[in-house]
Amino acid sequence: AYQNRANFSNGENWLNEYADWNTKGLLVSREIVKRAPKSRYNLSSLRYTLCATADAEARRGNLQRAWELVSEASELVSKLHSQNLEDEKTSWDFASTLHQKGLIAMNLNKRLEGGKAFELALPLLVKRYELNKEQSFYREDDTHQGVDEKSKRDFQSWTRRMVEASMLVGEQAILKADLPFAEEVYSRCQDVISKAHRDFKGEIVTEEWIAPFITPVTSGYTLVLDSLGRTSQANFWVERTRTKEMESAVLRLEMRSKECETIPIKDLIAFAMESESLHCHELSYTFFQEAFRRTDLPADALLPPVVATAAQQALRAALRDPENAQKHRKVAFDWLHAHVERWPLVPDHPDAMYRDVLEHWDREPLLAWTRMENGPLKLKAAEFEAWEAFWRGLHRRYSVY
Repeated sequence: AYQNRANFSNGENWLNEYADWNTKGLLVSREIVKRAPKSRYNLSSLRYTLCATADAEARRGNLQRAWELVSEASELVSKLHSQNLEDEKTSWDFASTLHQKGLIAMNLNKRLEGGKAFELALPLLVKRYELNKEQSFYREDDTHQGVDEKSKRDFQSWTRRMVEASMLVGEQAILKADLPFAEEVYSRCQDVISKAHRDFKGEIVTEEWIAPFITPVTSGYTLVLDSLGRTSQANFWVERTRTKEMESAVLRLEMRSKECETIPIKDLIAFAMESESLHCHELSYTFFQEAFRRTDLPADALLPPVVATAAQQALRAALRDPENAQKHRKVAFDWLHAHVERWPLVPDHPDAMYRDVLEHWDREPLLAWTRMENGPLKLKAAEFEAWEAFWRGLHRRYSVY
C-alpha cells in the first residue's frame, strides 16, 4: 500500500511525498523480512523497496543515502542470484540493481565502483536485451505484428540500460588502455544502436531515442580504432553517424580552415572546439595550431578545458599520423606546460579550482595515457620521464591525491 501511494504521488510536493512513502514502505519491508528471513519473495520485495527509496533519495539530491540503500540492495540480490543462477526474475533484478548502483556511483564520482557495477551488469543486460527482443516482437514479411506500448517501453528501457552500461564500461576500459576489451564493448554498443534502429524501422527505436548515445559512443569507439591503427574504419563510423545538419557544419568549417590566417583568435578557438564536437580531429588540430601560433593570444581565450582539448587533438594526431607522432606529442606537451605555468600568476583563481581541473584531466583517456610508459601513445623513454615529472609536479603543487 505504501509503495502504491509512492508511485501515485503527484502535485507540487510530489517528490517529497514519493520519498516519504517509499521510506515508510521500506520500514515495513524490513519488518516483514525479520519475521520471515528465508522467504525469497520477501527478500525480493525488500530489494525492490530499497531501490525505489534509493531512487527517491537520488532525485532529492541525497546521493550518499541513495548509495547506501542501493549498495544494500545490490548485496541482497547478489546473494539471491548466487543461490539460483537460472531464475530469470532474480537475474533481471540483479541487472537492474547493478545498473542503478552504477549510475549513482558515477554521480558521486565513485567511478571505480560504478565501473565494477556496470561490468557485472553488462552480460545480464545483454542477455535480457536479446531475450526481450526475441519475445516482444515477431515479424511476418519484415513487418511488425502485435507490438504494444508496454512491449515498446520494456524494450527501450532494457536497451537503454545496456547501452549506458556499455558506454561506461568502455570508458573505464579505455582509461586502463585495455583496447581489445574496449573495442568489443563499443562495437556491441554501436551494433545494438544501428541494428535496433534498422530492424524496427524507427517504429520502436526512434531517431530521438538514439541521438543522446551517438556522440559518446562515437567518441569512445573511434578513439579505440585510432589507437589500434584503424583510422579509416574510425572515419567510416564518423561519416555513418552524421546527420545532414552535421554535414553542413563540417563543410562550413572546412571552408573556414582554408583562410585560418585571417580568422580572429576567438573564432579560431570556437571553430576548433566545434570541429572536435563533430569528430573532425584534423580540422580541430588545424584551428588550434593557428591559434597557438599567434603572438597576441589572450590568456582568457585559453581556459583549462580549451587547452586540454587542444592537447588531446595533438595526441590524437600522433595516433593517426605515426610518422610524425613524436612531433605531435611534443606539441601537446608544450601547450599544456605553457598553460599550467601561468596558473600561479592568475589572480582570483584558488588552488581548489585547479584541483578540480586536474581531477577532470585525470579522467581524459588521451591525457591519462601520457602517464603510461608502455601505453597506446608509445612514448619514448625521455618523453615518458618528461610527462611523469610534469604530472608529479602538478599533483604535488595542487594536492590532487
